[in-house]
Amino acid sequence: MTGLRRRFVDGLLALLQQDTSSARELSAAERGFVDGFLRRLAEHEAPSGLSDAQRRFVDGFVARARPSQPAETPAEEFRRVVMERWELITWRAHGAVAIEFTRLEPERLRMLTLLEQTPPLLAPLNRSRDEVTHSALLGWALRRPGALGTQLRSAFLRCLDQRYSLDGWLVETERTLGKGCRVDVDITVPGAWRCMIEMKVDAQERDRQLDDYREHLDQACDDLSLDGTLVFLTLDGRKGKTRVDHTRLSFKRILGAWLPLTVRHEPDALYLRLWLASVARDFCGLGVGQPLSRWSFSQRIAALDFLNELGERDV
Repeated sequence: MTGLRRRFVDGLLALLQQDTSSARELSAAERGFVDGFLRRLAEHEAPSGLSDAQRRFVDGFVARARPSQPAETPAEEFRRVVMERWELITWRAHGAVAIEFTRLEPERLRMLTLLEQTPPLLAPLNRSRDEVTHSALLGWALRRPGALGTQLRSAFLRCLDQRYSLDGWLVETERTLGKGCRVDVDITVPGAWRCMIEMKVDAQERDRQLDDYREHLDQACDDLSLDGTLVFLTLDGRKGKTRVDHTRLSFKRILGAWLPLTVRHEPDALYLRLWLASVARDFCGLGVGQPLSRWSFSQRIAALDFLNELGERDV
């Protein structure tokens, strides 16, 4: 590396890494780099010819090079250039959101109250984003006996636009299908339907993963003359990296389908509600386990959008 390039790298690193709060003075080499940079800039392009992006870069660069003149924070720049009393925007926005909550229907308000009162199940266990844990809880909910279990299965089928018997479901989790192939949730309705669910929270989809599941599912369904559905369950309901037929599903859709059932089945649905509180907080951006007044603005907006998006069949 030439001496000129070395000075360039040293000067740039010093500017990017220096702590402006300590107001450290630049070394002679660093100062030479800054002065040379600004001099060359002045030689080749007049300041009036800079674009807005270039101007912001130069202004920020100069400010970083002079610790005694700290750069403006984003809030300070917004206050100077756009709106001095920017707090008014926040106050008005909070007021508008508060009004929208008062317009919610009683059933939706009750669901909001449940979220306020229900702490997340998995946060204290440090399992908030553990796929194996969420798979086990999803399977547990689909196996649940009694009236609540029947309604959970019915709501789940509606999410998939499917209609099958709600009785006799065989639900397995973390089932091995073959060498290097294990599906998160495997559902069988004897004589009628088989469904495999692949869940993704933070892990990446491996190459041909859904293709492998589809092959196993089609083979099993052909052998027993069953219908087959492959479900890709993710945070945002995205499409899988495959051309094979599969159904997209989001945790938000499951939350919307099942949370209303916890309203109508207290206290039988306590554990289900605790898990859904984890889903609401960690996957859907809602505040849970504390009063609405303590939720962040983004959490309130997310809750308002979620409650308003619920269809009539969900409440």
